[in-house]
Amino acid sequence: MRIGISINGQGRGHLTRMTALAQHLQEDHEIVFWCPDKYHSFLTQHFPNSFIYSIPYYRFVIEDNRIDVFKTGLSNMEHIVGLPVYISDLSDQIRLMDIDTLISDFEPFLPKAARKVGIPVIQLNHPAVVLRSVAFSADALLAKVISTSMMGEYDVRIISSFYNGDIGPIIRKEIRQAVPTAGDYFVVYLHESMRAKVLGELDRLKSVKYKVFPNAGEDFVRALAGARGVITNAGHQLLSETLHLKKPVLTLPFEGQFEQTLNASMLQKAGRGVVGSMESIRNSIADYMDFTAEFDPYKEPVQAGTHFCLQDDSHTALALLRYHLHKRERVS
Repeated sequence: MRIGISINGQGRGHLTRMTALAQHLQEDHEIVFWCPDKYHSFLTQHFPNSFIYSIPYYRFVIEDNRIDVFKTGLSNMEHIVGLPVYISDLSDQIRLMDIDTLISDFEPFLPKAARKVGIPVIQLNHPAVVLRSVAFSADALLAKVISTSMMGEYDVRIISSFYNGDIGPIIRKEIRQAVPTAGDYFVVYLHESMRAKVLGELDRLKSVKYKVFPNAGEDFVRALAGARGVITNAGHQLLSETLHLKKPVLTLPFEGQFEQTLNASMLQKAGRGVVGSMESIRNSIADYMDFTAEFDPYKEPVQAGTHFCLQDDSHTALALLRYHLHKRERVS
């Protein structure tokens, strides 16, 4: 069976998750990737025998640590207007490659093309977890609308999440194999708009050491495994990796992005982190240092109405995917 995999380009979490799954799926299936140009070299390195096609992706515009909805819409207008042409071209590629099933990680273009061609779509992603939230704020409602629109039509939906998911987090092999130790430094992985202010506050403490990422000169997995803790935004994949390695986290979610707000809140409810804000960053860092000093990585979270999975659940994801792919093979 030849499987298509399409990957969202906003954040590396989608790429990391699909890479981890594809490394297992390629043992039994041929894999063809559709992704933004910026991921081509990475996928070529990890999957040298796979075809890789380009797709556009929707970009978020972030100003003052908040997503600007209006500017985001304007910056993506070309992709919105060009959608019919994209779908037609992608449909031709799907037919050319004789794809049997598409697995999409929150990528909106390929599922539409797959529907046009008539092949089944499996949506496996994290952002759809917002649809299970009972929140009805303006940000929450917008997130639910965007999530529904981004996924489009699908035959199967699988939500991967450390809270309230169909499956837990999907952790890449390098993280699973890493041996965590408690070092004397923090890993700082933040959007560039936040970095200078946070580092300034850490420098003010003088005794605090840190390593900043992205950094091509440092081994991120080794640094993460050896860190005392992590200061980051609230993207699901990195939070899941820190949970797997049992590191305490200070999260600084983007304002107006409900998914990140929800991730950060759930991390705190699980007893694994502190939710901070850029407006009160000095107090947030102080609270986090206190939290880190008392952190118990083995305390089980107890939160009524919430299901937590704080470790790798790749085996469940693969079992579900193989079940649905096998169903497709029997029908064919």
